[in-house]
This record gives sequence, C-alpha cells and structure tokens, in this order.
Amino acid sequence: METNKTIFITGITGNQGSALAKYLINQDCDLIGLTRNENSDKAKQWKAKGVTIVEGNLDEP
Repeated sequence: METNKTIFITGITGNQGSALAKYLINQDCDLIGLTRNENSDKAKQWKAKGVTIVEGNLDEP
C-alpha cells in the first residue's frame, strides 16, 4: 500500500516556497506550510487548497 509523502515547506507564502508548493500540490503530497501570519490572504489561499498552515517565525524560535 502506497502512502502520500508529507512535506514541510518554510515560507510557503513567499516566492520560493509558493513555487515549490505549486509543484508539489500536484504530486500527491500532503503539504504543511510555515508562515509568519496564518491569517494572510496567501495563507488562506493555501488552506483552501488543503494545505495545513502553521504560524511561526524561524528568526524567533
């Protein structure tokens, strides 16, 4: 039985993170995205596509 891979993307609402997410969302991967503001429009768009959004800041551990 094959299971989907779960991938954690830091900065999912940024340029590089969102480009990676756009690719991976079509690859049968479960995505978890880190963003500084889970209530931003971009974060909400990813949530609507089924991505789990986590709020956090790697500069402030």
